[in-house]
Amino acid sequence: MSQRPPELDAFSGMVRLFPLPQLVLFPNMVHGFHIFEPRYRQMTADALADDQLIALVLLQPGYEADYFNSPAIYSAGCLGKIVGSKKTGDGRYHLDLRGLSRYRIRKEIAVPGKLYRCAEVDLLDEVPVANDKKQEAYQKELLDILTGWCGPKAKLLGMPVDVFNAVLPLGLIIDIATYLLPLPLAFKQEMLETPAVEERAEKLLAILEKNRPASAPGKHPSYPTKFSEN
Repeated sequence: MSQRPPELDAFSGMVRLFPLPQLVLFPNMVHGFHIFEPRYRQMTADALADDQLIALVLLQPGYEADYFNSPAIYSAGCLGKIVGSKKTGDGRYHLDLRGLSRYRIRKEIAVPGKLYRCAEVDLLDEVPVANDKKQEAYQKELLDILTGWCGPKAKLLGMPVDVFNAVLPLGLIIDIATYLLPLPLAFKQEMLETPAVEERAEKLLAILEKNRPASAPGKHPSYPTKFSEN
């Protein structure tokens, strides 16, 4: 079973929720954010003064009607840590957030004086593939399909796809590919909610095979990705 990052050794189980409409973050991925809403400025200031942790979570469809209150969110998200920050003269923030762990919400909690939402959560530990031969087979098949999607000379995280596939754990490769490739948002959320590597491998291989590019692939995904607006 994968080890939790040391940043979570003293994790209390309580998080600051950052609901977003179009982003599913995964562990080990870094994403940039432009923070300008008052509630999320407060959230960022509190995080910077404390443990630097912020819990991203995807808003459910139909959130627009209740966006400035408490629209429905999914039950699982990604807990991230601020790894870079810059405050502007008018109180906005530019943040780089690195995903640390999947989590599932136990219950939301109202905290007096806080404009943002908070919750108690349980961290979801990754469940590795138990059979080494099966893992090798998944790795090989994933390499073949990623090459078809991105091209033989494409790079992910600055490495050629074949090298990338050979030096990283299968669970991390799956998460990187799911995060970077132009896959449906609902599918990305489903993958985030799946801690078992074997199950994620089956799901990713199925959707990539079904949608394998018929001709030469286009421009490969870039990393890091651009800033997101809150």
